Amino acid sequence: MTETTTPTIGRRAAGSGDLAVCEPFEAAMLLLGRRWAGGVVRALLGGAERYGEVRDELPGVTDAVLTARLRELCAWGLARRTEDKGTVRYELTAAGRDLAPVLDAVEDYGRRHHALLRRLRP
Repeated sequence: MTETTTPTIGRRAAGSGDLAVCEPFEAAMLLLGRRWAGGVVRALLGGAERYGEVRDELPGVTDAVLTARLRELCAWGLARRTEDKGTVRYELTAAGRDLAPVLDAVEDYGRRHHALLRRLRP
């Protein structure tokens, strides 16, 4: 096994289906399914740049989870962290901004099927 510096989201075992279709789909779903990941991307899409601004957009997120999601998004190449004179800012990369229509579609689905989705919550 080789070591990588980029964290993995998830891998499908060889021989367990069409990897060309399943692996990218499942990786994207695993990314978006991480607690608060979609919300962090949504906040950055909305213009939040500083840690506190992102946190203000996500009532209920803990500092530990928010820090982890921001680090992951940066490690995966979906966001970048810049520091200038002690001020840290986050911004989405082009790949991160490409999630906008995906998040819009998921939100639209959630609105249209809200009653059904409420029954799925534990």
